[in-house]
Amino acid sequence: MRFVILALLTVINVVLQTTLLNHLSIGGVVLHLVLIQVIFVGIMNGSRFGGLFGVLAGLLLDLMAGRYIGLNGLSMAAIGFAAGLIEGRLYKDNLIVPLGSVLVGTLLFNGLAFLLGTFAGLRLTVVNFFMTLLIQTLYNTAAVPLLYGLFYRAADQGWLPKEEVGS
Repeated sequence: MRFVILALLTVINVVLQTTLLNHLSIGGVVLHLVLIQVIFVGIMNGSRFGGLFGVLAGLLLDLMAGRYIGLNGLSMAAIGFAAGLIEGRLYKDNLIVPLGSVLVGTLLFNGLAFLLGTFAGLRLTVVNFFMTLLIQTLYNTAAVPLLYGLFYRAADQGWLPKEEVGS
């Protein structure tokens, strides 16, 4: 059931991010709900599940965009895996953990996406990259206090509990 709920939540986040949130963009930069969800899933479920979830969520986002299939998939797989490395090492109920994870994850995601995009032949300017990086990092990090409590409660005791092996 957890997988169905995560898939449904991912589809909702992709639709929101590609439609409604375009009207709330700051300097042309949209809140990256899918990236935030991938980081949260990695924190709650570990690196293996976070990486797998990241590649699937990124590919869904790539399919919605319709070009450069795999760019988001690779970037989000790396971020989901990296976020999952802290699972079991830090207190997940402390708001500083997701704040720091989303801040660092957004920086790494944009850096990796810039490198992959450059290798794919996209014409990206360094000035636009740094402006996008700054705005999206602040935007995503500012959204964490609004979103993490709901996700944490759902993962800890509600709809998205981590399934134990052998149960």
